[in-house]
Amino acid sequence: MIIRLLFLLFFGLVSFDSLKAQTSLYSGNYLWNWANVNPAALGSSTALDIKMNYRQQWSAIKGSPNSFSFLAQSPLAQKNNEILAPTYHATGLEAYHNEAGLWSETAIYARYAYHLTLSQRDEWDANTRLRMSFGASFGLKTIGFDASRATLFNPNDNTIQNNQQSTIPDANIGIWLRNDRFFGGFGVYQLFENNVNIGQANNLERYYNVAAGGNINLNENFVLSPSVLINVNKTTDINWDLNTQLSYNELIWTAINYRHQRAIQTFVGTRITSWLDIAYAYEFSTFIKSNDNNFNSLGTTNEILIGIRLFNKNSDSKQKRNSIF
Repeated sequence: MIIRLLFLLFFGLVSFDSLKAQTSLYSGNYLWNWANVNPAALGSSTALDIKMNYRQQWSAIKGSPNSFSFLAQSPLAQKNNEILAPTYHATGLEAYHNEAGLWSETAIYARYAYHLTLSQRDEWDANTRLRMSFGASFGLKTIGFDASRATLFNPNDNTIQNNQQSTIPDANIGIWLRNDRFFGGFGVYQLFENNVNIGQANNLERYYNVAAGGNINLNENFVLSPSVLINVNKTTDINWDLNTQLSYNELIWTAINYRHQRAIQTFVGTRITSWLDIAYAYEFSTFIKSNDNNFNSLGTTNEILIGIRLFNKNSDSKQKRNSIF
C-alpha cells in the first residue's frame, strides 16, 4: 500500500517532466518502426504502412501512464514494381495521446522525408543501395492538467484549478542512413522549446537522439539485428537503450529492449497476412528493488501493436512467403 501511495505522489510531481522530455512514455516500440524516433526514417517500404499501438503501464497503480499512437506513412509516386526508386519523397500523418498522473498530452503531426541514394554495393541488387534521408514533422501539441483527479487535503483549496491546458506548435527533424547491412541516424525533437502556460511557466525541452544498428544474416532464414538508442537533453542524465531483434523470413520476430535503469521489454510479433502484422510486448521494471512485493504492487506493463500495409507491391512477390498462413 505504501509503495502505491508513493507512486501517486511521484506522478503528481514529475509526470510533467516526463511529458516534456519524451513523447513515447519510455517504450521500446520503435523497434517495430524506427520512424517513431526519427522523422527521416519515414516511408522506408513500398506500401502505405499504418502502425498503431496501445500501452498500459503499471496496471495496479491508479493514474499510471498509458498511451495510444498512430502513424501512417507512404512513399510518393512509385512505379508499379517492388523496388523503391533511387530518389523519392515520403509523407505521413502521426497522432498520439499520452496520460500520466494528472497530466495528458495529445498531438498531431504532418510528416515529410526526402530519400536519396549515395551508392550501391551490388548493381543488380537494389537492397544494397546506401540511402540517406532527411525528414521533418510539424504539428500541434496540447498538454493538459486535470486536478479533478487529485485528492486534496483541503477540498476548498483554489490554488489548483481544474482542466488547464496549453496548445503549442511543435517540430522535429532528423537524418537517417541505411542499407541492407546497417541503419542509423540523428534526430532533434521539440525543436521550438515552446512555453507551456499551465500554472508556473515551463518550456518544452529540446532533446536529441542517436540511433544505430545492423542486420546480421545468420543463415537464409534468420536475421539478427542489434541496435542502440541514446537520448540526451539539457537537464537529465543520458538515457540509453540496448536492443536485440531476431526475425525469421520477416514472418516472425522477437526482440529484447533494455532501457538503462528503467525497464526490460520483450516483444514477439508475426505477419498474420500479407497486409496485417500484430505484436505483443511485456515489460519488467528495473528501477526498484527486485522483490515480489514491489513488483506485485506495480502490476503489469503490456503493449499491443498492430501494423497494416495497403497497396503493398511486395505482396505479389514469389520470392518469399508473405504471411504465416
